[in-house]
Amino acid sequence: MFLAGKKSLGATYQRPIVGYRVRQGLNQMLTLLLGALKKGLRAISPNCREASRLQSESFEHPLSPLQRFGLRVHLFLCKWCRCYGTQIRFLRHAAHEHPHEVAEATLSTLSPATRERLKRALRDEAK
Repeated sequence: MFLAGKKSLGATYQRPIVGYRVRQGLNQMLTLLLGALKKGLRAISPNCREASRLQSESFEHPLSPLQRFGLRVHLFLCKWCRCYGTQIRFLRHAAHEHPHEVAEATLSTLSPATRERLKRALRDEAK
């Protein structure tokens, strides 16, 4: 609180420069502005599911400027999506560094029983 000193008859007392009602009004205005800012950011910024999809998509093709800006806003606010981005960048880098090992890890390394079980699970899920 800002105070101004005033001397009167040898005694100093402190009085607030800004009155209580003015401070209360300023607090209300700040609350409204912050609420509007939050609402605006939510309109621009995608949710977590959309942000993770956009991060994956950004490896395939360039995002539009609005998508890129929204994703950056979301990543600025959400630490979990930043962690997800770090993980997929690591995985992509590792896959590019070891292409021969990725090529070996195909369905041919699964046993026939496991292959059938996966096929059945995918068919059941599609229904």
